[in-house]
Amino acid sequence: MAPSAEDREKPDGSVFTWGDYADKLFSITLARHPRASQIVFVNDPYDLEFTTKDSEHDRRQSSQTYRHGTKNVYMKSKDRFPAAKDFSHMFSNTTNKQRLQTFLKEEFANLAQTKPAINFVYSVRHTCWNLSSGDRCEEFECHHIEADTIIFIYSHILKSGILDPVVIDAEDIDVIVLSAFVRHNTEGLLAIKQKKGIINCRDLCPKDVADIIVPPHIFSG
Repeated sequence: MAPSAEDREKPDGSVFTWGDYADKLFSITLARHPRASQIVFVNDPYDLEFTTKDSEHDRRQSSQTYRHGTKNVYMKSKDRFPAAKDFSHMFSNTTNKQRLQTFLKEEFANLAQTKPAINFVYSVRHTCWNLSSGDRCEEFECHHIEADTIIFIYSHILKSGILDPVVIDAEDIDVIVLSAFVRHNTEGLLAIKQKKGIINCRDLCPKDVADIIVPPHIFSG
C-alpha cells in the first residue's frame, strides 16, 4: 500500500525514504497486534509463469497508466520514496514486486531484532524465513499460488503446539469466506482482525453454511 501524504511527513522535515516506508509498515503491524507473540507476513508469489490473477494484471496493463510498462526499480533504504502515482506504476513490472518483497524482508529482519519478545516470520510461498533467528521455516513453506490460501499456514501453527488464538489480518472477501470454512473444520481459535476489534471466525456463519460456502462464492465471483 502507498503511504498517504500525511504519512510521508517527518518531524525533522527530511525526505521520506524506502527505509521509512518499511519502518511504517512494520510499526502499523505492531500497532494492530500489540499482544502478538508471533507475526507471519504472508506474500503473494510473483515468480510464477501463470497465476489465477493473470486476467486482473492484463486489465491493469491495458489501461493508459500501465500501457508503456515501467523500468526496473532497485529499492535502497536511504533512497527517496516515489510519488504515489509512480509507486503504483512500478508494479506493472513484476520483477519490481519481487524486489520489493526482498527489500522488505531484509528491512523487517533488522527491525525484528528490536522486538525480541515477538517471533517474526516472512512467507513467500516456498521460501519462508524466521526473521528473528534468520533460520528457514520449512514448516510454513507450501506450493499454493496465492496469499489468500497460503495464509492458512494457520494449521501449521497449531501443529507446533501453540494454543494462543490465531488472528488473520486481511480485508479480502476471499480470505473471510475461507476463514469461515476453515474455522468450522479445524481445532483452535481462528479470528479475523477488523478496524474496531477481532471477530471469531466461528461467528461468521453456522457450520452447515460454512460447509457449502466456498463453491457459491467461487461461482458468484
